[in-house]
Amino acid sequence: MPKFSQSVIKRQMIFDVLLSTPADSRHVPAKALFDTGATCSCITARLAKNLCLTPVSKNTIFTANGTKDCNTHRINVGLQFPHGNSQKTEIINGIVVVEIDDNPAFEMIVGMDIIQQGILIVDGGNYIFSI
Repeated sequence: MPKFSQSVIKRQMIFDVLLSTPADSRHVPAKALFDTGATCSCITARLAKNLCLTPVSKNTIFTANGTKDCNTHRINVGLQFPHGNSQKTEIINGIVVVEIDDNPAFEMIVGMDIIQQGILIVDGGNYIFSI
């Protein structure tokens, strides 16, 4: 079972991902935030533009600031795990993500739709994710 471990910094679990569209194998690196309070995963409008995504539908999301209608997109998410002296990328294909406003700290929110496919452990200022 591949896994990675990192430190929780400023109460955030931010890590690197590789994103692509189902039609394009080109991977775009991005910063992602684990959010166990998010039902679905999200990407920023800037990242959607960088990936040249076309919305597949609209979805209403519920945030701390109220409800908002947002575009949804289908993407592939590459999670990078240490493998000897290199990295192994596990691809999760066809994830439907909601487009959100830009954020300076991350480009993607990884919600429970992805987290539940693995195991997330938070302990003593560190976290481990395995899939």
